[in-house]
Amino acid sequence: MDSSTRTQAPREVSSTVQAPEDLGIKATFTLICDGESKGNVRPVWAGQSDDELSDYGREQAKALGNWFVKEGKIFDTVYVSDLKRAQQTADEITKCAKIIPPLKIDASLREISFGEADGKPYVAELTPGLSLEDHFDQGIFPHIRNRIDRFPGGESKDDLARRAESVVQKLVIPIIEGTPNAHVAIVSHGVFLRELLYALHRRNGSLAEYKYLEPTAWTEMEIEIPQNSTVESVPINLDVKDINRREHLEGLVDK
Repeated sequence: MDSSTRTQAPREVSSTVQAPEDLGIKATFTLICDGESKGNVRPVWAGQSDDELSDYGREQAKALGNWFVKEGKIFDTVYVSDLKRAQQTADEITKCAKIIPPLKIDASLREISFGEADGKPYVAELTPGLSLEDHFDQGIFPHIRNRIDRFPGGESKDDLARRAESVVQKLVIPIIEGTPNAHVAIVSHGVFLRELLYALHRRNGSLAEYKYLEPTAWTEMEIEIPQNSTVESVPINLDVKDINRREHLEGLVDK
């Protein structure tokens, strides 16, 4: 199970801190969480296990695609995780567009890896008197609520944060440099997208706390960088305009 339904409401977000002057090129990014998967329904740990969307998940994605068309939102490119549920979400969204944008698959946008827990039953709490390792020895995988522990063979949230920072450096910044003023969608997963948001805030020097994006919810921001920066860690201006929006789901019934 991903963590989209088990989070508290976000605190106040300080979304914009000015980086140094001489900023000149920008792009808009819409972060979209994948739809409900069959793993969410069971429920199991659905990190990098390659589940497909549930029927309701497909309807969620179609509803979002139609809502984007209604609102006139057009993407120049869509970057998508290589996991099936993300690709199916992107496919359903882009089918609705009058001009279908190119899809670019990128494995670095995968959900957090739960290692040996992937596909195993979700357990909310530790059994009193048992250590985390005791649970693992018994094939039980309880929810890890800190940032440093991980399931065997999996990623911790701190591991995921480092991957997200790499995505900022190797994907987000080059997109802005190569296609200024573009509007780019990134279709990924709840836990990863939250860490990507945090990585962007760290690059910006601002603080924020977000809940996980719910299935097919979206968050949008404008990112601006210097035109001719020679430093590896390019400073950014970050303006988060929409957070965890999901009005496209109003009236949608899970059959």
